[in-house]
Amino acid sequence: GIFPMPEELQNKLSAVRRRLKTSLWQGGVCALFAGASLVILLAGFLDWLVIGESPSGRFILTLVSSVAILWLLMRELWNPLSHPLNDLWLAQRIEEKIPELNGGLTSTVEFTSGAYDERFGSQSLQKQSVDRAIRKLLTVDLVHVIDPRPLRRRTIFASILAFVLLLIAMILPAHAWTAIQRLSRPWETIEWPRDVILHLETTEGEPVDVNYFAGRLFPRGTSLGLAVANLRGDLPEDLQLLIRQNDETLRRESIPVVSSDRERLSFGKIQIPLRESFEFRVSGGDDDQIPWMRVEVVPPPMLSEIRLTLKPPFYTGRDAEEIPAG
Repeated sequence: GIFPMPEELQNKLSAVRRRLKTSLWQGGVCALFAGASLVILLAGFLDWLVIGESPSGRFILTLVSSVAILWLLMRELWNPLSHPLNDLWLAQRIEEKIPELNGGLTSTVEFTSGAYDERFGSQSLQKQSVDRAIRKLLTVDLVHVIDPRPLRRRTIFASILAFVLLLIAMILPAHAWTAIQRLSRPWETIEWPRDVILHLETTEGEPVDVNYFAGRLFPRGTSLGLAVANLRGDLPEDLQLLIRQNDETLRRESIPVVSSDRERLSFGKIQIPLRESFEFRVSGGDDDQIPWMRVEVVPPPMLSEIRLTLKPPFYTGRDAEEIPAG
């Protein structure tokens, strides 16, 4: 420029620029952390309560969450930090905070950074204007024009969210970790942790699942005896047996707990009379995963006719004789 800017004023503007960059960086990080935390919390609750095991739902949730976090990154960090904080822009922002400067700082920056322009008066008048403005500016602490309250609010809000996240991770560590895994890898089958995992077996201890009944026929008039246990501990209070008949009639029955010894898991005893073919399943607590299993019931074998054939010993010389039925 035609007038050199005093070094002290340059230092003041540089200090404002450094403090503003620090404030923008710190505030952006806090806002990004707070926003991303809210997005992840909301996505985790939606996944747990609404979406469940829907692959398309999980993909959409991950995509929307990623777009939201990327938008926050651009809005809170990239755009503010990529803005050129030149002297003229800083002067204009400072005068918005200190109106009593009456444009002196902006004029000083323009006069000291540009070539002589006769539209602003003679060179000597411009020099006098710059000198007056500089004397006034050197008495003002420009650094304090940056309001610390927005950064303080963002820091407090981010700290509260960090505390909430830490609390959730301490109270429900398995659920928190599962939520992050499901959100980051929606293409994988990752089940939510459960307090109840029901296990079916026969009275002889053989595991029972859908394949157990494949190809098996059960005679009418007998009964099907099964035992159900919770692999995670005691059985839930709402343990139920659901039976669906061929006419789609649904029947619910409570399953009584037979044993609750300290040395073994409690288990419920199931005894189903076999009258006709049906489907059944059990549910309780947060385990509703056991599928319907079909039991094929057939009439018991009946003796319709008896036939006898007598075969005398060889040394008797007699032929075999068939005795008629009756």
